[in-house]
Amino acid sequence: MVQLTYNVRNLVGDGCTEPRPGGLSRFGQEVVKRLNATRTLIDVSHCAEQVGWDALDVSDAPIVVSHSTAGALYDNHRAKSDEFAKAVADRGGYFGVVILPAFLSGAPEPTLDDFADHIEHLVNVCGVDHVGIGTDKTGPGPSDGSMVEFPAAMPRLRPAEFNWWGFRDSGGLRARRGRDDPTIGADRLPPTFRLKGYDDFRDWPNLTVHLAQRGFNEDQLRKLLGLNFLRVFRDVVG
Repeated sequence: MVQLTYNVRNLVGDGCTEPRPGGLSRFGQEVVKRLNATRTLIDVSHCAEQVGWDALDVSDAPIVVSHSTAGALYDNHRAKSDEFAKAVADRGGYFGVVILPAFLSGAPEPTLDDFADHIEHLVNVCGVDHVGIGTDKTGPGPSDGSMVEFPAAMPRLRPAEFNWWGFRDSGGLRARRGRDDPTIGADRLPPTFRLKGYDDFRDWPNLTVHLAQRGFNEDQLRKLLGLNFLRVFRDVVG
């Protein structure tokens, strides 16, 4: 699986945080065709939505939004419109919902109910066969507040350099770049870094419980918990 862009523009197209985001470049159109030829799944989670629309036009295979949210519930730079989400589903694709608090809700302390709201909404838009969980989260764990950890050998980002991450402050994210940066204990994290009821992957069963409480039956839960993504992956990759 290949994501066409991250948050900022590359040679393929525009990321979701560009100030006036556009679509695929001519080079990007060729990349999509090559990915189809090599049976590689195309992901447009961090892409500008127009890149996603263009990918749908060019791709012969389903595409996925592996980790994003519904803009109709909470508008943010990575969220997707209902129209686009339905188009992805209509082409046989998949939409995974993140558990990153700042992308789910503007509440002071988002909860698993906010996560379940996005799942429920997208199921109504796309159908239960095209939605799932795209956590997009490595932490915080019991002793580490960082969302992503880079290898110690990776060059550190100096303040004067361009921010190739492209995250906006509203995302409520930070990264620990190598061993030299101090960690922050999970109990000291501000609410925007934490989803109440989910601190790390050991809390995954809490997602299942909340979705069951929304009325999803066992077959539907299996689809949401992984079978939907597995189906699309097998359709495209084999």
